[in-house]
Amino acid sequence: MRKRSPISSKAGAEEYERQLKTSMLTPPSAQPKEVPRFAAFAAQFMKTYVAANNKPSEQATKARILKHHLLPAFGDVPLDQIRMHAIEALKAEKLAAGRSRKLVNNILGCLGKILRYAHEAKVLASVPKIKLLKLPPSKFDFLTFEELERLLDAVKRDAERRALFLLGADAGLRQGEIIALDWDDVDFTAGKISVRRSSWRGIVDSPKGGRERAVPLTTRLASALRAHRHLRSDRVFCRSDGTPFTPSAIESALRYACKRAGLRSIGSHALRHTSARTSRCAVRRRRRFRSSRVTPHSR
Repeated sequence: MRKRSPISSKAGAEEYERQLKTSMLTPPSAQPKEVPRFAAFAAQFMKTYVAANNKPSEQATKARILKHHLLPAFGDVPLDQIRMHAIEALKAEKLAAGRSRKLVNNILGCLGKILRYAHEAKVLASVPKIKLLKLPPSKFDFLTFEELERLLDAVKRDAERRALFLLGADAGLRQGEIIALDWDDVDFTAGKISVRRSSWRGIVDSPKGGRERAVPLTTRLASALRAHRHLRSDRVFCRSDGTPFTPSAIESALRYACKRAGLRSIGSHALRHTSARTSRCAVRRRRRFRSSRVTPHSR
């Protein structure tokens, strides 16, 4: 490269040469990337992260939150313009509209996950702080020992419903796990149930947590399952034509039994809460029994 120095002296020419070399060796400044708008990135988030890592029920929940809450609020806003003030405004708006605090936290959790994913993907330089709402202690409905006996007594002549209710109340299975339970999962010899699958709107996937677990068979549950044994299908619970049960069929059977037993109407998840309470009571009884035993060291 030949250029004429603007200063006609040796020192000026050498300085001008150094400036030219520096400008040639220094790369041009990179143009800042355009930050995508929330709607465009949320669509990418659903197609990549959510599709690969979330169960169908979680995918449906995130899609519902996006459609009804986040896209109307931030759809056309660039990701880097979603600041703490705008998030707090969304929180106040949802509370003023009568949304529950738990739903508002679910909305904020979904928004936070999208923004953190954008940060991990180098799309967003930083993530604004999101403050969740404090929730009151959760109230869990469950049946007392006496109420459970009344419920089971109301279906004592119906082997199918008795087995159905005991899978929730004794084994603690969730509704989707009951629907997806196969006879191969029930081991009468070993006295256990292997929970390998769960069903959600006809889609069978791994149970919550993604791991198989083994649940012990109580004596009355094993007896009820033996009495209910059929050959219509591999599924433990199915219709007369072999098609699987649906959540509405389980809830309907439970409402009918509650009415017949003179109990309040409960959902199927209350049976799981009943199982958890029964297990805790059994643990406390075993601890009291062990502490009351006289040992040589305690004499």
